[in-house]
Amino acid sequence: MVSEFSFHFHSDVTKSSVVRVLWHSKINQIITGNADGSVMIFYDPARSVRGAKLCVVKASKLRAVDEYETDRAIITPHALPMFRDNKPRTMKRKREKLRKDPIASHRPELPMSGPGKGGKVGTNITQHIMKDLIKDTTRDEDPRAALLKFAEAAEQDPMWTGKGACLWRRGGLCDC
Repeated sequence: MVSEFSFHFHSDVTKSSVVRVLWHSKINQIITGNADGSVMIFYDPARSVRGAKLCVVKASKLRAVDEYETDRAIITPHALPMFRDNKPRTMKRKREKLRKDPIASHRPELPMSGPGKGGKVGTNITQHIMKDLIKDTTRDEDPRAALLKFAEAAEQDPMWTGKGACLWRRGGLCDC
C-alpha cells in the first residue's frame, strides 16, 4: 500500500475537459463524463468484474450483404422531375395550395397601415398648402348656434315641425 500521493498511471481521456468522475467499487471501474458529451470507462482486465468487460468480450455482429450502406444517393423514379405529377394527391394539399393563392381564395385586401386619412397615405406639398387654406372648423363650432342658423328657415317652411310632424306619435294624428 502506498502512503503518499503519486502518479501511477496517466491517460488522455479526451480533448475536452472531464465534467464528472465516478468509481464503482463493486465492479472496480472508473467512469468519466466529458464536456463534449462522451463517456469513457476505464477498467483493469484482471481485477474488474462485469460492467464494461461484458461488452468487450462480445464479438461484433456479422453483417449481411444487404445491410451495407453505400455512399451513393438513391434516386427513386418519382423523385425525377420528368416522372413527377403536378397534381396534389389529397384534397387537403389541394385546399392548402388554393389557400395560398389570393385570387382563388377570395382573400380581402389588407387594410392600409400607417398614418393617413380618407384612404390617402402620406403627404405632399399640395396637401400641406390645402390643409392651411381649408380648415375643418366643425369641432370649434357651437352646436346651439349651428341649430339657430336654421330657425328662421324652419318658421317659414314648417315641413318637419308643423302639423304633420306629430303623425308618428303614439296617439296617431294629433292637433299641434
